[in-house]
Amino acid sequence: MCLAVFGASQALAAADAYSGPRSIVPPGFGASGGTAAPTEADRTGLGDGGDAGAGADDGAARTAPAQLFPSGSAATDEPAVRVIRSTPGASGTSIQVGRLSRVDAATASLIGPESGNLGSDMWENSRRGDIEQLLADLPPVQGSPVLINLRQRLLLTGATPPAGMTASLGAGSGGGRDFLTLRLDALLTAGRANDALELAAAAPKSRSASIAMAQARAALALGKGNEACDALSALPANGDPRTEPHAAFALKLSAYCQILGGNPELSDITADLAREEGLDDPLFYSLQAAAADGIRLKAPQPKTLSEIDFAFYGLAKKDLPSAAASIAVPSVLPALAQDAKAAPAIRIAAAERAAELGLVGGDVLGAAYKAANFTQKDFDGLKSGDYPDSSTMRRALLFQVIAREVMPRKQLQMMALALSTAEPAGLAYPTAEALKPSLDRIRIGAELAGVAPIAVRAYIVLGDAAKADAWRKAMTSAGGGFGRGTRELDAMLRLMKGDKIDLPDDIGATLLGDLRSGVTSTQRFAAAEAVMLDALGADLPKEVWNTILDRRDLFTGAAPREALFDQMQAASTRGARGETVLLALTALADHGPSGTHANAVAEAVKSLRNIKLEGEARRLAIEALLARSSIGRG
Repeated sequence: MCLAVFGASQALAAADAYSGPRSIVPPGFGASGGTAAPTEADRTGLGDGGDAGAGADDGAARTAPAQLFPSGSAATDEPAVRVIRSTPGASGTSIQVGRLSRVDAATASLIGPESGNLGSDMWENSRRGDIEQLLADLPPVQGSPVLINLRQRLLLTGATPPAGMTASLGAGSGGGRDFLTLRLDALLTAGRANDALELAAAAPKSRSASIAMAQARAALALGKGNEACDALSALPANGDPRTEPHAAFALKLSAYCQILGGNPELSDITADLAREEGLDDPLFYSLQAAAADGIRLKAPQPKTLSEIDFAFYGLAKKDLPSAAASIAVPSVLPALAQDAKAAPAIRIAAAERAAELGLVGGDVLGAAYKAANFTQKDFDGLKSGDYPDSSTMRRALLFQVIAREVMPRKQLQMMALALSTAEPAGLAYPTAEALKPSLDRIRIGAELAGVAPIAVRAYIVLGDAAKADAWRKAMTSAGGGFGRGTRELDAMLRLMKGDKIDLPDDIGATLLGDLRSGVTSTQRFAAAEAVMLDALGADLPKEVWNTILDRRDLFTGAAPREALFDQMQAASTRGARGETVLLALTALADHGPSGTHANAVAEAVKSLRNIKLEGEARRLAIEALLARSSIGRG
């Protein structure tokens, strides 16, 4: 198998320009205004010096993604918060607000109120120790566009830290961990290297070792070696590399920067020092020797691929491991996904992981799928059910088949199959986004009424209420034949429209009929719909609740700790916006709205609504209902 090669020329040539945070979700999620569609560099952070061939194989114009969306009311009493960039994707819009004497790095913001900022007062009514611990433990989010969006906005919003004693988080030799460090670590945990790099620029020149290390990691992931080396002066010059991460990282980065600066002999001395200090990292010594002297030293296959490992592979001009996409830290996935020299299997796997985390969009995922090489036998195999063994290659094959198909009806049928295989992998949204250009080209008409539910579902996933509704109307011309599936689509469309949920007069009777139908899938959807409507403020008949109470088995999915929801409810009641979002993310991140108990999702919906995040609350409910509906699936 051909292994990926990420040469030093690519790794070191990434552009310095950065265009702000990428958009995550479509306008249907609650966006109140659009900005210019970001370029490929905006989306991935690779800049002009990235792999020009990756992600743009067909030269097709990318669809304009939606922006980070504000749906709450902006704070009227703005403390001194430094807004580094007010509009995502727009350069040259840097502003600074507030009294300069109160501005510090902890309040640096990459988005303004009009771009989804959660408010400079979002930590009011919260205890500092609680927030620090929640931020330190904040997991990444996969597969849920609305939760990914909320997590990004939470970390990019600059706000006055809550009052109280700072919790001890074990900062090691780098000193105490402040709010900026916590935000940077959380961004890198989710793979958002470009945001982390820009946010780190807000730190003072006398920045802590933790901030410097985060800055260097982010720069290395983006191929910006010189920026990574700029952070070296703030890393500790001593310390035990066997036990102190900052010290170990400083030694590795020193060796890297010395080679980068044209002094491989000094890098050899640094590697010898690392050995003497007891640093146990055979991969580092192997890559350093190859990069500095062209010497081949054996090293076991790595279990993880860190940012410094990734950079050294490029510097050494060595093939990446065949398992690179599965062992890489999230921050390097966008580069792997767009490396035209990578083996297709590596590139596709990296693109899918990156898309699941919201790091790349459907355009990058689609370009990776196109990179796979299939034979006519492979395409013919779809008709006989002879699919590739790998799930990633099956999805790539389906994508290519849809692009080759000229009959709209067959295209839609294959889209249903593609989406049904994408949903369990957490790829429903990026897959729908990748298919959107083909979907948009299909003309709505009575002749396609029979397959219209497929398009309705796809546009609901994308958050496009207008197109979803247009295709829903096309279903009417079919004169029936969809059963109760139309009701499920209507239930989700209802949540996408307007400021007020307009329930039909017979909703109580309809829900009761579904709950008593004897069909498990119908009953489970109705139960989930009922609790979501209740969380969004709808008033349902008591008979519905009595029936649900008698059938607790209708709710499936993981049940997060009850204490989390007690905390979340209390936080939303006292208006602690940031804490409420943090707790919702903590409760739902592991399984998302699709795999979490519907009652638990409903509690998060209610809490988000309490803090004026109505659009996000509705979208969360829709994601939960989509997972519990089969209409439009293949």
